[in-house]
Amino acid sequence: MKVFNNWLETLKQIVRDNPKKIAISLIISSVVIGILFFLVSYSRTAIRQNQIEALVYRQVLSDKLVPLPYDKESEKIKKTAAISVLFVKPSNPDFQEILRIFEKQDSELNRSIYFYPLIYQVEKIGEKYQLNGEEATFIFFEGGIEKNRFTYQSIDTPEKNIIPELNRLPMWNMKVLETTEE
Repeated sequence: MKVFNNWLETLKQIVRDNPKKIAISLIISSVVIGILFFLVSYSRTAIRQNQIEALVYRQVLSDKLVPLPYDKESEKIKKTAAISVLFVKPSNPDFQEILRIFEKQDSELNRSIYFYPLIYQVEKIGEKYQLNGEEATFIFFEGGIEKNRFTYQSIDTPEKNIIPELNRLPMWNMKVLETTEE
């Protein structure tokens, strides 16, 4: 206990003798810690983006399947007037099937489909867009608001019907009209 009290008294004496030096040291230390914290958080995002590009985006050979940057999907969705997005885990077997279909039939698509791989923060993204992480989900957004969706598993004979379904996806008001007429 004496050692601690002696150390505390010495520290108090140093602070009393050099208040400006202590204040400047604390400010510099805070700035350095803040910069290091920023660099670590920025580099984590950059590393994850590079990993996704190297491991996932290179599998995508279709020009109509456009990758969304990691952690910036909501920005793109909000800023784009109308956008269709595929949310899927790359480990999902349906993902490989979707890639194969896109490679063969992408010329039949009437627009690009954006792709966001569910790798990091799957639960957070799943809650945000009401996604089942085990399904490949296509969602159409208009002005940042979801208007229509379907899952790959909900399509009968995806090999034949997925491209027509994707072409109809933006026609959200047609689906609303069809359900109100019934």
